[in-house]
Amino acid sequence: MGEKIIEEAKKVNLTELFYDLVFVFGISKITHVLESLDKGIFSWKEIIIYIVVFVCFINVWNVQTVYMNRYGKHNLLHIISMTVFQMPALVFMAANVSSDMEESWTAFTLALLWIAVIQFLQYIYAYTQNKNSEKDRKLIFDFLKLLFIRLIGIISSLFLSGIGRILLTGFGFILSILGASFFRKDMARVPINMPHLIERLTLLTIITLGEMLIAAADFFEIEKFSVYSVFILFQVVALFLFYITEFDHAIDEELPCQSGAGLTYNHYFVWFGLNLCTIDLDYANEAMGASRIIMMFLGLFLFYLGVFNNAHLNKKSHKLDKKTDDSFCACLSIRPWQFLHFPVRCSGDYSPLYPDDCFGNGTFCILRNTTFSEGNQEGNDLSVKGKIAFSLEKWYKYLKSKMGESRIIRW
Repeated sequence: MGEKIIEEAKKVNLTELFYDLVFVFGISKITHVLESLDKGIFSWKEIIIYIVVFVCFINVWNVQTVYMNRYGKHNLLHIISMTVFQMPALVFMAANVSSDMEESWTAFTLALLWIAVIQFLQYIYAYTQNKNSEKDRKLIFDFLKLLFIRLIGIISSLFLSGIGRILLTGFGFILSILGASFFRKDMARVPINMPHLIERLTLLTIITLGEMLIAAADFFEIEKFSVYSVFILFQVVALFLFYITEFDHAIDEELPCQSGAGLTYNHYFVWFGLNLCTIDLDYANEAMGASRIIMMFLGLFLFYLGVFNNAHLNKKSHKLDKKTDDSFCACLSIRPWQFLHFPVRCSGDYSPLYPDDCFGNGTFCILRNTTFSEGNQEGNDLSVKGKIAFSLEKWYKYLKSKMGESRIIRW
């Protein structure tokens, strides 16, 4: 048992919500970095810029969120820090995100450096405010080490040129992110406020899903509209249902002594996965060929990986049945191969989805919710889960056998 347990949820304040609006703009711009995909070309330079910029934006958001969770207050100092000092720099960074950032990278890096300094100073302030708590001061010092590594990476990149400086910036950020794993014991001694963290993480996930919804809406234009347009929207809905099943119903927000690191790490997979699916929808055309099918399912794999990795935090009544999840993952894993051999057209473009893909994902979400609800009944937990798992496996076997006979579902 840890030394400190947070008894009540910390409220997400309006300044944090206003701060998030910059990331709506940022994620929108990042989604369009891989513009060469429109011609069916994978540019390594664009891929590197996409990954580094995405990591930079998300890490800035995470550092601020974790700080506000443990030490931040809704006072004038923190309001000014987030809105007056950080937001203009974030808007400048987002406005200058493009597929050809080598020329403007210095300006982008200077704005990033400004934000990194502000966040570093926030932790110094917190250090001075916790003179009587040794465990808090130790944790704050740990964070200062990580933020210093990030600062060194940013400053060092200013002395390089070309793609090398972009890589060095990304390396500094990734090193600071992974370095946090060495301080998990110190984090557990000053537990994260789980309800606040979960609410903040889900809000950014909703923002990412919102960008995916905008991409799906493009298929509802008159010249592109078909039955597949509806199924594409259903896929977005299915991903949303799957996500909230875990983070709105199953996860235990009252677990004591949580560092919050694992929850945050896993959301990197969730956000990257959803953003890859969004990019796939944005550049849906025949020129991409099989590559966009791989991108879609890589995105789905990362998304499900990020969600499933948090299952150990579930309530006892909501623990996942391994057989059920294995059946779902097995069905998901064979989907790319079906698409590679049997692409489906959607108003002249390749559709990223089969109708049963949406139905299957949505059905699985409903079954998980059913399992959780029934699992709360005393004495029925294992038996109901077993029945659900068996029914799900049987349903998928039937679906795949039908697809094997017809080879492709035509509408």
